[in-house]
Amino acid sequence: MLPPTASAAGALALIAPDAVAALAGTPHLRAAIHRHIAATFALVADLDAFGFWLSRNRDRVALAALIAALATRDIGVTGGEFVRLAEATGFASRAAAQDFLARARAAGHLTPLLPGRAAAQPVLLRRPLWQAIRRLVRHFYGALAVTWPDLAPIARGDRATLRALGQYLLMGLMWRNAARRTGRAPPFGPALLADYARVAPFLARDIGLRFLFVMIEQQPAGGAALLDRAPLSRRWLATRLGVSRIHINRLLDELVAAGRLDMPTADSLEFAPELSAAVEHLFAQAFQILRALAHAVQHGAPIDRAGLARIDRRLG
Repeated sequence: MLPPTASAAGALALIAPDAVAALAGTPHLRAAIHRHIAATFALVADLDAFGFWLSRNRDRVALAALIAALATRDIGVTGGEFVRLAEATGFASRAAAQDFLARARAAGHLTPLLPGRAAAQPVLLRRPLWQAIRRLVRHFYGALAVTWPDLAPIARGDRATLRALGQYLLMGLMWRNAARRTGRAPPFGPALLADYARVAPFLARDIGLRFLFVMIEQQPAGGAALLDRAPLSRRWLATRLGVSRIHINRLLDELVAAGRLDMPTADSLEFAPELSAAVEHLFAQAFQILRALAHAVQHGAPIDRAGLARIDRRLG
């Protein structure tokens, strides 16, 4: 693996605990969060059936990012390698990764299977999936560029930028897994691991993260907390999120049981202060990661191409 350089060090500095903590709680972060949420719902409105299925669950989005990143390597990726890496990195179980491949092929987002061993066949992204990834990059980086104008070139989402983002993302996975194997703490620090635990019940359920986004939308402007109280209409929520009222009822029951929210009345919700702080910190971390990837692209941090070619062994 290549040693850190000035450009790589600059990217890593953006995801250091102090940098994340400095962003959390600032007006800049709150504004960026609301623009990100608006961009997310604008993106979802244009999705096809496969894209909507994908967007309902964070792990599926992670699988799409992983296969797109692997496809940027000079040697590409096979179906079997993708499944092994998805399992090794903790992105998904073997069954979930195989289900993702089958659905993506059926929707025309990946090249179809040919006769022979499926696991050994190269997986190529077709035009619809590349277009969806480009739209995602444009939406998310475009929203962040309002706060950080230096991100505007990344928001154009040209093929060279997408390729570079994918390769830096894979290098990040290599570093993360190397740290995990050696017992070193992740670069973002243990405090954010506790934040992930607080938000985990939302991430574990289909549509849970977008439910959280809708709740943030419902907060009054200028509130002291990112999440405090919100009106509750199960019918409206089901329509807004594109799911059944049964799904909404189950989600609310699970979140109440997990202690993440309370329903003081039949038409209101109340969130724990520690949940609000955790969500804000995780947004800060996510935005700093996106900024770090952009920094690596814009400042030409070296790419460990030999390491990327051996990534199956390194991550397995």
